[in-house]
Amino acid sequence: MRKVLIAHNALFKVPARLEFLATINSGIGQFSQIGKFLTVYPRSTTEAVALARALHTATRGLRGPEIPFDARYRRNSVVYYRYGAFRNSKKSARLAGELIDDKGRRCQDRRAAGYAVPRWLVDPFQRADATRAKPFSSRGLIGTDYLVFRAIVQRGKGGVYEAVDLSVSPARLVIIKEGRREGETAWDGRD
Repeated sequence: MRKVLIAHNALFKVPARLEFLATINSGIGQFSQIGKFLTVYPRSTTEAVALARALHTATRGLRGPEIPFDARYRRNSVVYYRYGAFRNSKKSARLAGELIDDKGRRCQDRRAAGYAVPRWLVDPFQRADATRAKPFSSRGLIGTDYLVFRAIVQRGKGGVYEAVDLSVSPARLVIIKEGRREGETAWDGRD
């Protein structure tokens, strides 16, 4: 990865200490930061696409936690992306977290599922072939038998949710505990 970043003269950040990586992957500070051990700031769409391709190739076969609100570059990749605002402490708080859409209007930078690329942008990473990661779809026990309506806790290693169990009659309220593979992976690869 170092060679890729140097070859592209890329702007990036990493945690200053390994202890910070554990904190980031726990999700205690901000759930949206899980898995972001390296964040690259491309200067253009062309550079973003080239860097994603090169980083995907350099990290092929590696494992890591899913990044909650970012889009996966390709199936089984540890490279993720999102289009978002840069936070600038010198600007007013009113402008923090805002994007300018294709019509020049201010809109909120939403860090939530399904908002990695704003709807008014064409996703530069989309490809027509089958290697592209499929968007999340409800399937399995949680998607068919349980209707989740509130997250109680979200961490890197999993979550706790309130849900309605639709598999019984009458339906009943339940608590669901979820485990995420590699959700709090340490610097030495232990999950």
